[in-house]
Amino acid sequence: MKKITVVLIISTLVLEIFYFRLKSTPAGESKKIEIRLAEIEDSIFHGYSEKPRLQYTELLNEFPENLSIRRSLIRSIPAETDPKSPLYSVSSSLFLARHTGGTLDKTAGEILTGALFEQSTSKDLLTEIIEVLAERCPEAVPVCRKYIADRNSKYRLPSYRLLKKMGALSETEEASCHYADLLTIHYGISSCEIIDAIAYFDRESGRPDWEKFKQTFASSSMDTVENIVPYEYLDGPASEVSRVLVSCFFPEIRKTLLYCFDQPEPKLRYNALKALKLANYQDLDFFKFHRVNLTYFNPACKSCSFQAYFKLHKISVDFFISQKNGPGSSEALKNLLDGNVFLTEIIAGLELEYLKPAEEALSYLNAGIREFPAQHK
Repeated sequence: MKKITVVLIISTLVLEIFYFRLKSTPAGESKKIEIRLAEIEDSIFHGYSEKPRLQYTELLNEFPENLSIRRSLIRSIPAETDPKSPLYSVSSSLFLARHTGGTLDKTAGEILTGALFEQSTSKDLLTEIIEVLAERCPEAVPVCRKYIADRNSKYRLPSYRLLKKMGALSETEEASCHYADLLTIHYGISSCEIIDAIAYFDRESGRPDWEKFKQTFASSSMDTVENIVPYEYLDGPASEVSRVLVSCFFPEIRKTLLYCFDQPEPKLRYNALKALKLANYQDLDFFKFHRVNLTYFNPACKSCSFQAYFKLHKISVDFFISQKNGPGSSEALKNLLDGNVFLTEIIAGLELEYLKPAEEALSYLNAGIREFPAQHK
């Protein structure tokens, strides 16, 4: 045992002397890095190393400007298999981009393209990545084309920015992206994108071939109720979205609007109503719509804000009050009375935090009932 220990100590000393001599010359430094990288990569390949990030970090601290270390790192620890910090591989890929010329390293290009769609990528970092890919990575183009009309803005918006920067954005792709912007503004899209999309369609809808051009990107059948935009609950330019959708795309969104008009989800129902009225669509059962609003009202519902419910509830109470002197006054009063019974039962089981606004809604409804002529009561 003592013999083995002595041999190990001597071997360690010999290696240290060898590394020291290697580092004393540029050629020796390069050889040392080569040996260390081979050891790390071999350990990773055979599953022996549990801390490759630490090993690479130690090596980079010693040789921060070495490109071979960066190349080895991005091959051995790709961003998608590094859950602790994908930016670790991204930063090395950007380092390679800054310190090399010509076509970008293939692995670095793949990592940077993937980083376009990572939520952890900061605004400034995203801008730098787009600059690099636009100049040196044509392979990113087909990836971004795939996402140009994606419903998720985290894929769509970086794709649009990169293709635009590269001058690779087709007319149809630009329209597709802006169309998706209007349909999905509740998925993290900013006011800037909304403004751009509104301005784009205000301009393009005036072209002589608009109807023909629209067929190249606007689907005639919306496949999900998500496509009805809750513009009423967004600030700023989002209020203009309904105008553009109705004026430019009413045939394409009509079926979805009619479907949402009959759904219990308050935001969908209200936005569908507003859009259909804006389009002057006549064939609507308003009594049914407002009756549902009164009998589905539940301020404690977790799927939607109380404000949305109360907005619809108040609109429907006002609608039935407006019928008090017309031929439908008896039915209008009955709906208000049914709403009174329903909301009274709801209030009996409400938590304290919802009690006051619900009682205010009931008070408003009862005030509406009192406005009806005595002969209808």
